[in-house]
Amino acid sequence: MIAVSQSGKYFQYLEWIPSEGGPLITKFGQIKSAEDFSFKNGNFTTILEEIINESSEASPRFQLSIDTQNIFISHTQYNSSDFIEWQKNQISDPEFETLYDTFSFPFFNSSSLLNIHLHKELKTGIVNSVQDVNGELRTINIGIFSAEIGAKQWFHAHQLESYSIWKMGKNHIDQLLIVKGGEFKTLVTFKRLKNSVKILNLVGSTTLLEKMTSQIESWMSEGLDEFMHMERLFVYSTELNAKDLKKLVESEIRNVTLLNPFEVLDISTEEKINPLKGATFAEMGVGFRGIDV
Repeated sequence: MIAVSQSGKYFQYLEWIPSEGGPLITKFGQIKSAEDFSFKNGNFTTILEEIINESSEASPRFQLSIDTQNIFISHTQYNSSDFIEWQKNQISDPEFETLYDTFSFPFFNSSSLLNIHLHKELKTGIVNSVQDVNGELRTINIGIFSAEIGAKQWFHAHQLESYSIWKMGKNHIDQLLIVKGGEFKTLVTFKRLKNSVKILNLVGSTTLLEKMTSQIESWMSEGLDEFMHMERLFVYSTELNAKDLKKLVESEIRNVTLLNPFEVLDISTEEKINPLKGATFAEMGVGFRGIDV
């Protein structure tokens, strides 16, 4: 199995095989795409060809996580004016349905939906590229949601009553996914300023979010011993030079865990992986869905 994740211009990949002790990593790395990279134009084929060079799989199977920049997200309520209006818009805009595939998931509570809209040409480009290398595409997932799968598979987050995934991004623009009682509660994009947080985009509940952002601000300004309103906070960055992530990890906050798959997965070589570098592979989680680690 080969897990691939895209973040900006970079693709991380990780190949693993089953073993008596669980998944065994046989190959991993990072590839920088061309400046004009486009899934729609078939450029993904070149990335895949480089990944499968010397691969042990004759017919490679791929699990893919793509950057959130490739999709857009909406949030609707069942039997509400928002939901009715959203339905009307779909009916009155047939071009939207022609251009996009929409995937809807329960979010926040049983009366809410998180809608992920993926351009059909982009999806077709991905499928065609996988076929170009005689491969099989098992799943397409999205950035931080794939990392959340990793938190469950690698660190058993599903056994917790509450947890959050914090992706520390470029230019201090981050994402936070809050899970409680096994349900997604909040997805937020925010920017870290000097001593405060500015919300850029929000889907879901604000109840836990306000408490979490307040504690993030406390960490930024004066330090913190523990994030009080979550059992555990899993943190990662896909940026190689993630100074703020290093600072957070070295703060030794009691319930913060670096989302580094190499901490729990076996590797077929003796290579030592720097933990912060390992965390750039956090969005490989989709490649381990349903796998005992």
